[in-house]
Amino acid sequence: HVRKLVDTYGLTVLTIYDDQILMNKERAKEIFRKLAPLGIRIEMPNGVTLSYIDQEMAYLMKSAGVDTIFLAIESGVKRVLNEIIKKPLSYNRIKPVISSLHANEIFVGSFFVLGLPGERPDERYFNREFILENSIDWAFFNLATPLRGSELFNQSVEKGWVDPKFKKLGSVDMTDYVITGAPGMNGERIKRDLLLMNLDVNFVNNRRMAIGDFETARLSFEEVLSRHSEQPFAHFYLAKSLEGLRITEFETKIAYHMSEYRRIVDTDILWKDVACYLGLETGSTSKNFFGYEALVSPL
Repeated sequence: HVRKLVDTYGLTVLTIYDDQILMNKERAKEIFRKLAPLGIRIEMPNGVTLSYIDQEMAYLMKSAGVDTIFLAIESGVKRVLNEIIKKPLSYNRIKPVISSLHANEIFVGSFFVLGLPGERPDERYFNREFILENSIDWAFFNLATPLRGSELFNQSVEKGWVDPKFKKLGSVDMTDYVITGAPGMNGERIKRDLLLMNLDVNFVNNRRMAIGDFETARLSFEEVLSRHSEQPFAHFYLAKSLEGLRITEFETKIAYHMSEYRRIVDTDILWKDVACYLGLETGSTSKNFFGYEALVSPL
């Protein structure tokens, strides 16, 4: 079928929306073997389960055209995985699997959820160490959201953790933290932690920048700016990645993105505080950082 699409319509990219494409390992490997000769690119935007990835699987995926993969890890904390999410993840295989993917030049992204009822603040911070120690190229953070049909939804409704209006189908806003009634869960603090962790691991401590892969880092920051043109950290680190490439023609772009960073930080006190907190700026001690002093509970 895919060969017909290639031959008849010139298909160059195949997108597979299947969280469990790898579950039947032998079937998956055979699919990748048959796709390899077609010379196309394969995208798998859904988070796949890393438990089914071995060295051969990583090699076959790369051969078939997979250059980026997203792992559904959800949390770097064993207790959260076992007791709260109840996710059967082979924790001790995470690092070897990521190493196999990197050995085959596959960019590794991973999904994480913050703010699950029962999660402790120190456990949220541990995700940062987990991401850095396991060399994840890009971490995607989401606020815990009680979607209909999930155990979290049933639990939140039963215990009165969410506003009754969220019982209506399609009413939950996934960009906000709505589990306001869960004990010990401070929504503003959780959103603050998510913002800090995203900026810390994906920008300040970006793995591709750290290993000198400035081209891949550049593409990542450009992707962020294509969606969020006023994100100052993306401007700053795009300029830094362009500097790392040492190409004379990029000098104008470097100056532009640094000036955009400067403009945004100088006119937005929140971004100024965050930049100070993460070491890009110095001097700010305002309390506009989600209502907290900027230097409370350092990462």
